[in-house]
Amino acid sequence: MGKGCISQGYWKGVPLHTLLQLAGIVGGTKEVVVEGDDYGERTDLDKVYSFARSLPIEKALHPDTLVAYEYNGQSIPFKHGYH
Repeated sequence: MGKGCISQGYWKGVPLHTLLQLAGIVGGTKEVVVEGDDYGERTDLDKVYSFARSLPIEKALHPDTLVAYEYNGQSIPFKHGYH
């Protein structure tokens, strides 16, 4: 795999909706915040922070939304989020 984005391929993972159901997601939830295990500095803060993004609940519960661990039969490399 070269440098750049991952585009078309075969993904393997766990549907996010399955994990959310097991975690006990409650009704009325509007979004899910996903926080990475990586971190970095910001130019507007004097500290290191975790990378996080929100995902609308409709997208989080969609059956195609995965917490992926493989791409094209190989573990996802660290630079693309695997730890």
